[in-house]
Amino acid sequence: MMDKNMLLHKLQNAGEGNHFSIEFAQTDKVYEWQIESLAKELESEGKIELIECSQHENTVYLKGRIRV
Repeated sequence: MMDKNMLLHKLQNAGEGNHFSIEFAQTDKVYEWQIESLAKELESEGKIELIECSQHENTVYLKGRIRV
């Protein structure tokens, strides 16, 4: 299971400067939903700005900016 802090840490380490771009392999639909939900929570808290959040065949792709 992933929580908001773990996702934020992964996003901070997934880019250059305050920008991030990361793909998560989907293990199941619950995991896919969880990543999107946590990312949108972080965005609503003002910690990140999502530019793209999309699902591909076997991955969830997040692209954006860290605001922390």
